[in-house]
Amino acid sequence: MTNKELADNIEYVAKKEIEEFGLPTKRHYDLSLEYGIELAKRLRVDVDVVRAGVALMDIKLGQSAKEGKQPQHVEICKQFTEELLHSFGVQEPLFTQLVNCVEAHHGKVPFASLEAEIVANADCYRFIHPRGVMSFYATVIKRGNEHDAALKAVKAKLDEKKGILSLKEAKDDLEKYYNWFDTIIEEAYD
Repeated sequence: MTNKELADNIEYVAKKEIEEFGLPTKRHYDLSLEYGIELAKRLRVDVDVVRAGVALMDIKLGQSAKEGKQPQHVEICKQFTEELLHSFGVQEPLFTQLVNCVEAHHGKVPFASLEAEIVANADCYRFIHPRGVMSFYATVIKRGNEHDAALKAVKAKLDEKKGILSLKEAKDDLEKYYNWFDTIIEEAYD
């Protein structure tokens, strides 16, 4: 199976998970995929490995949240990724590279490849880019939170993801948005 075919198959599974569980939102998924592909092209790495990594990083986020296990979603996604990659017959070193895309996307595990670093940075677009921030704010409100609580959640994600940004290209894209939202949120509390 080519990397393109593998990425297509993994994206299919990820989109089915989104349809069933609603997380990550389609908007967030599409945003990280769009910028992951863009970063992969700019940095001249395998776009299909990045596509697969983006699809895998939160592939079980929705199910984890539904089961009250969202804090453990990285480990749950990692276990599912290993099973899925085995079922597709993925061999080393690609197997380990894709697993690392999942386990390293929150910045707690070192990146084993530039593709994994791109995936983690692509995840940051979900919570720093204006389309991602507005979508996340709406999601938090839909969960029954009041305005100030939603702003606090947005600010926490902004700060978390800014701390993960590691690529100059992503920082150049996102730091202005981070600064804008940081200022806006400070002034938006009731």
